[in-house]
Amino acid sequence: MRAAYASPPADPANDDQTAAVADLVATLGCSEADARAIILARFGPPPPPPPPLELPAPLRPAVRLFFAVVGQWRTAGMGSVVGLDLCAVDVAARWLGLAQTPELLRDVQLMEREALAIMAERR
Repeated sequence: MRAAYASPPADPANDDQTAAVADLVATLGCSEADARAIILARFGPPPPPPPPLELPAPLRPAVRLFFAVVGQWRTAGMGSVVGLDLCAVDVAARWLGLAQTPELLRDVQLMEREALAIMAERR
């Protein structure tokens, strides 16, 4: 399984370079090709896209399990999230056919702690 980072296609109406080309064409009365050449000469080529991300094989089961239970949070008073429902984690692991090991639980709990920290920052 290979996960790749793919940015959404650029919307030409909101693309900064497209707007800059249109401004140059309107201001200088040059062609679109000349405007693109001016921008390239001034700012250089656009940065390359980021490389594809590959999840190491030993972490794939934990990430797969975490995504399967991402909506299964236990909450306390006033709606504060306290952690994942471990019963749901157990059921999801069985449904996914994952070997339930201490390492799998440790990895899911690591992602759980990070998710809790992010949710706490947003409160």
